[in-house]
Amino acid sequence: MAFLIYQRAQIDGMDVLTRTGEQYRLAGHNLIHSIWEIRGRPINRGWSVGVDELIRLRTGGQNDYNSMRFLIDFDPKSRRRIGIIELLRVYGYTYWNHAKQEVDWTPLMLEARRVFYQEFEREITLEDKEHLISEFIGPDYGPPFVEFLYLNGDRKGWNWGANGRTNAPVIEGGTREYFRRFF
Repeated sequence: MAFLIYQRAQIDGMDVLTRTGEQYRLAGHNLIHSIWEIRGRPINRGWSVGVDELIRLRTGGQNDYNSMRFLIDFDPKSRRRIGIIELLRVYGYTYWNHAKQEVDWTPLMLEARRVFYQEFEREITLEDKEHLISEFIGPDYGPPFVEFLYLNGDRKGWNWGANGRTNAPVIEGGTREYFRRFF
């Protein structure tokens, strides 16, 4: 997945999202870890953050949800489809490993919505794709949906599961009860 930053403007009452060329980082010792620390380092319980707070944190308070959007290209290598979604909220449940005295892992539920989706009969060029995702005038916002992923813990630097790739977690017990409240 590619985590892309777009500036937002309104023209004639219509959203216009323009790619900045910048990216944001959720995993590692970046936005999610920083928010977890701001939340008081909760362990063995759930916590969440809206994208407005993530944008403010990433930009040092210079931008917010009204002026910036965090989008995700969920299949950046594909040349037969383009799928762009907007991050809305992140829910996490951080597990503490008492024996090792460290964070073990954090299952995440990302709330998002579609911004743009298109399939192609033939492969498109990287240049064509870059042009198509450079700006969205009147984005095709879809209804919110959720995706479950996880971050490894302290030992693996809070990076995405499965050796640097995003991957689905097993959700059970207290984690299931926490996430169940949101859908």
